Amino acid sequence: MLKYKICVLVSDIRTHANESYLVGIEKGADSLGFSTVTYSMLQLSELFSNNEEQVYNLINFDDYDGVIVIASSFGAHPELLDKFLDRIKSECNIPVVSIGEMEGVHNTKFSDAHSSICEKLTDHLIEEHNCETLYVLGGTKNSIKSMAEGIGASYEKHGKDHDNVSYICGGYWTDCAERLVKDIASGAMPMPDAIFCIYEVIANALIYQLYSYGYCVPRDTRVVSISRKSDAQQDLLPITKASYHGDLRGYNAVATLYNMITGENAPRKKLPPPTITMGASCGCNVELDKNLRFKFEKIETNNHNEMLFRNSFIEERLLTTESMPQFIYEIKNLEYLVANAKYVNISTLTDDPNMAINIYVSDQNTEKLPSKPFKASKLFSDDSFLEDEKGDSTFTYVLPLIFNKRMHGFMAIVYDTPIVYDKLTLQFAKVMSIALERLKQLEEVKKQVRDQLMTETTPAIQQTTPDIEVHYQASSEDDISIFANKNGVMCKVVVENILYFEATGGKIYVALKSGKYETKQKLFEIEEQLSARGFLRISKSVIINMNKVVNFRPGDDRTIIVKLSNNEEIKVTRSYAKDFRDKMKF
Repeated sequence: MLKYKICVLVSDIRTHANESYLVGIEKGADSLGFSTVTYSMLQLSELFSNNEEQVYNLINFDDYDGVIVIASSFGAHPELLDKFLDRIKSECNIPVVSIGEMEGVHNTKFSDAHSSICEKLTDHLIEEHNCETLYVLGGTKNSIKSMAEGIGASYEKHGKDHDNVSYICGGYWTDCAERLVKDIASGAMPMPDAIFCIYEVIANALIYQLYSYGYCVPRDTRVVSISRKSDAQQDLLPITKASYHGDLRGYNAVATLYNMITGENAPRKKLPPPTITMGASCGCNVELDKNLRFKFEKIETNNHNEMLFRNSFIEERLLTTESMPQFIYEIKNLEYLVANAKYVNISTLTDDPNMAINIYVSDQNTEKLPSKPFKASKLFSDDSFLEDEKGDSTFTYVLPLIFNKRMHGFMAIVYDTPIVYDKLTLQFAKVMSIALERLKQLEEVKKQVRDQLMTETTPAIQQTTPDIEVHYQASSEDDISIFANKNGVMCKVVVENILYFEATGGKIYVALKSGKYETKQKLFEIEEQLSARGFLRISKSVIINMNKVVNFRPGDDRTIIVKLSNNEEIKVTRSYAKDFRDKMKF
């Protein structure tokens, strides 16, 4: 049996800082005998969560032995931290550790180290390159407080004017680099001596944007960055950076939690002093990284994953499904996109958001699905998925399946090794979310059609798939069944409400006040069935309900124009005009 299970809360893993923390947490959990369940958002935009925070409603703190909140990851969503704090105070009776500042919670502080890293990197720009003006790019006002402390300390130490530092809080993604370079190119902002980026992705994007506008780094400006990557990752561009060691902080957060749970001291990782890795982006004459083999392998891996995603045709396959069984069938064939997973479990929420049902579970017979409803916070209908046969730790990630601000369910991924889910898994979840939204909309359309037909159809509406061939035979004149379908809904139509039948484009349609519906029955069969019920053929392609005729008048070339009760006018052709007049006289 597992010894401890801890809950990890993170905004998303798109930024290297968050991924680095998770790498350290998973390694620490693995070494100390913990299993983890990590809740994270897909976060489709920077400042708007698209209601993805609903995934955190699944958490039941009673199911865990401890909690780690990566508070620093919620820089774009500070209001979520307040909600977590309220829940922790009111519901949580287990130890809680935060990475980043969170009031009233044990904090694995790193702000001092963060400040010293920024101070050391600014010292380098001033002492080695005599920089005066500096832009700090990325993050939010709250997230760069410690950066500002370190940069300010360096400027004060060197007798520089701190007013020459501008903080451009453009968020956590690359669009802030694009906006800054546009402002510089248009003359709205002057080119600074150096630009300090909050992490490497923004720095790489900035260098690319400057290049696209004809600027050169480091000739026109120097670029430096904080390194937020784990030890296993390296830059593809030679950027001058100071190490952040997020993975070590994640590891120490687990060690702190272990001490709080057991009362025993776990070995902690000693954070090394800030070190600068020199790159060409600041202008220092250093050789480029010699580990080209690693870089090429990294590029090949990224290209392989991108090609794998494209060749799967996942969007074409999932976004064209018309029913849940078809959706589940496609998921079974696409599960390979979630690499290295021990189990993949996909659940949808019921009308009660606290309850869920499994619609897909790895290696489980799909005929047994969906499962019976279970408490959504349990994540699995069967608790055995969270246990390993050997009693080893497992590492579970919970991703919301949400689109159009509506949460349809969640995907729980179980790994038996301490790894973090990759970009391909994130794309898989996003496409699934859209597909589930589409299925939900289809169901809503079908329901609207059924409700609309209630006044013109029998109360017993039969649902079937559109491709089922139905043969209609009446046992007597009083027991005649006409079936029609629209948008996949098959309905038994009240004969008296039919206006007319029409053959067009190789199909037969039933016309009602609410619209036209397709039927599989042949026109001659309808004529034989309904001639005694007041229906008359008025052309080769039309049979009308004579009881719906309001008036008629002569048309061109001995035809007749008939007006029906819905004010629609239909032509009686010359060949059928005599039969129509005789029927009207009768």
